Amino acid sequence: MRIYLAVLLIYGVQVACQYSFVALDQAPKAIFLTIWRKIILLIPLIFLLPRLCPDAVTGVYLAEPIADTITVCTTEPMFYVTFGESAGMGGPGGGQRPDDGDREPPEMGDGTELPERPEQPE
Repeated sequence: MRIYLAVLLIYGVQVACQYSFVALDQAPKAIFLTIWRKIILLIPLIFLLPRLCPDAVTGVYLAEPIADTITVCTTEPMFYVTFGESAGMGGPGGGQRPDDGDREPPEMGDGTELPERPEQPE
């Protein structure tokens, strides 16, 4: 049972990202991730690992955590690339709006101006 449940905590990341894809109108990506985990990874591992492990039952139980780990390592980068920049998580734009450098700093109500904004590297 420990082997089977070994990656249960990191699997929560995959489930959360997969449901986020569905909620944010990216259902094809969520469907791909489901097929990736259960059909493309898990079923072949169930047949392959018992032949590679000394104990066939242990090989079957190892298939689930291995498939979950590979799926999490696929889902998290996919989620980051899809939503990272728009969610302010960094990404190519660093989480900044593209027009941040174009705005003038606001003036204070008493007539004093704010200091100049330092130049941002491009």
